[in-house]
Amino acid sequence: MPSVQVCRPRSRRLRWRPLRGYGKLLSPPVLLGIWALAAVLSAFLPGMYTSHRMGVAAQAWEGLAHEGGKAVVKAWTQALPIPAFTRGDEAELRQALEEDSLLHAVADPAKGEVWIREGSRLRPAGEESARLLRWAREAQASGAPTWLPPVQDNPRATDEAVLGLAAGRWWEFKVWRPSAPATERFLKSVTGDRAPFRFALTRYGRDPIMGRKNTEAGGLPRRSWLLPVTKPTFYALFPDLSLAFGDPWVVGILATPAQDALMAHELRTWTRTAWTVHAAFVLLLGLGCLLHLYVSRRDRLRADQLAFLAHSLKTPLTVLKLRCDTVRNAGLSKEVQDSLLARIGDEVDKLVKIIEAGLEGVRPEGREPVLQTVDAAFFQRLAEQMEPIFAGEGRPLSLDVEDVAFQVSGDALQPALNTLLENALLHGAGATRLRVQRRRNLVEIQVHDEGPGIPAHKLGALAGAAPNAGAGQGVGIFLLNQMAAHEGWGLRFDSMGEGFSAVLEIPA
Repeated sequence: MPSVQVCRPRSRRLRWRPLRGYGKLLSPPVLLGIWALAAVLSAFLPGMYTSHRMGVAAQAWEGLAHEGGKAVVKAWTQALPIPAFTRGDEAELRQALEEDSLLHAVADPAKGEVWIREGSRLRPAGEESARLLRWAREAQASGAPTWLPPVQDNPRATDEAVLGLAAGRWWEFKVWRPSAPATERFLKSVTGDRAPFRFALTRYGRDPIMGRKNTEAGGLPRRSWLLPVTKPTFYALFPDLSLAFGDPWVVGILATPAQDALMAHELRTWTRTAWTVHAAFVLLLGLGCLLHLYVSRRDRLRADQLAFLAHSLKTPLTVLKLRCDTVRNAGLSKEVQDSLLARIGDEVDKLVKIIEAGLEGVRPEGREPVLQTVDAAFFQRLAEQMEPIFAGEGRPLSLDVEDVAFQVSGDALQPALNTLLENALLHGAGATRLRVQRRRNLVEIQVHDEGPGIPAHKLGALAGAAPNAGAGQGVGIFLLNQMAAHEGWGLRFDSMGEGFSAVLEIPA
């Protein structure tokens, strides 16, 4: 037997209903596409935000590191006042030497004296005296207050940086050896213990990370600059600060482990914040789309309910017109006329109830529906009202109802049954039967006529019946489909070749 299920019964406890019936411009696929596109495009923003914050932080750190590097270079290029001495271990001389741990030797080019540092005192130079004295005379001849010895004239040029400084009659020679204890003391005295950077000298030619430089940082174990590249380590080269060290050196400044840990923490915080905001944006956008669909569906449903209300008034008005035509018969006695007028009053009361129930159906969302009890007497009254109309068309109407009692919201059931009976009257043939029976937790209401039915290939069109769908698929069936889905009823159409049935399944 061909059959089509328009909708299935649904428990009243489950108030959620699928979102259907949206506008054409912002249909669910369109909104889903907009939401997905916005989610994908906005997914680039957290990375951009984090990169921007890291760039700003790196720029701020680099500026701070450059200022700190300038302080180190200033101390490196500042000459130490040398007090008068004869032995090299005078108290004033010792105190002066403590102020600059990088001072290596002093030379007097005029008298040919050269003294080498030994701890916290000076002693006469030995093998180095000739080279240091030559450097002092070349520096004096240059006329500049600072002087860098030629790389080719310094056998340790790749291991240490040497600087000559004019200090009265003396020329001081400072030596910077990366990672040496003296260098450590010097850096600590200039930058302090809590500086967010470490000053280092980078030697050209051997750095596997930078590709062309090799770093040996003061204060760090040798080659400890090989920090993991996965950490947000700041590392900057400052050629302008490198002029005070000569070839082959360039100043490099890198972040301390504490600064690395702080920036790693801030990076995680920025990343979490950015992705949290992104997730909140995507969620709110999705909720906005769902809200739009919900409001569109609610407005469409209320419009359908009002249309269903107007359509459901046709049959009661037809009955009322039949009563009025009967009253106008002059051959009726006064008692019969009074009885008919009383029945007309009852019909008007029922019309008022139908209208009130229809208006209740478009109540604001959130209000619980008003339930009323429906029993066998309800179907008997309905059959008595409809029987004259069927009789006028030469069509018998029979009622087969069990002793049932259940609840439905408002008076929605009577307009639905009026639509089914009117459809059977207009498009069916032969006897019509209204049958009511209970099956488990459902009350099944069947309206069956003996007409030709609907071909199997056209039966499925009833599920999507529209007001302009043509004969047999007009406003009544379309609105009935909408109302059944809204109320949570099941609705099924069966065509048996000779006969057609419409079945309502109401949870009870």
